[in-house]
Amino acid sequence: MKLFFILCMLTFPTISFCQSPGQQIVEGSKTLVELIKVIKTPRQNLTAQNFTPANNNAADSCVLKQRSDLCYKNNSSKVLTISIYKRNGDVYDTLPFTMKVLAQKQECWYELRAGIYKYKIEQDATTGKTILSEGEFKLEACENMVREISE
Repeated sequence: MKLFFILCMLTFPTISFCQSPGQQIVEGSKTLVELIKVIKTPRQNLTAQNFTPANNNAADSCVLKQRSDLCYKNNSSKVLTISIYKRNGDVYDTLPFTMKVLAQKQECWYELRAGIYKYKIEQDATTGKTILSEGEFKLEACENMVREISE
């Protein structure tokens, strides 16, 4: 902004030699008025003109984006594989979000879309995977859910 102002100030003397004195004042004042309008316009009006929050407090981004975090804390002594499937209408996504949670550790997914998810918790074993739990849960925006798994 300062660079623009300096550039305008350097341009005015060169323009004044080419124009008549009455025209100088009119053109200079028009430019000055436009410059003042730009400087006085609040930045929030320039970036988010259509957004009006429900209350006077600024809305959190997780509410606007409908996002939340989901963490699984493994209190057991086994390595677990957790898969979640997002529901779209009456069907679930074909590709799940999957992660391994080591014994006595916690792992998270960040910024998941709010909605209904199907989950499957499996135990890794030498003979294969054993399903420990399966079901559905609803993830609300800004909920930041932590689910604990114990033996």
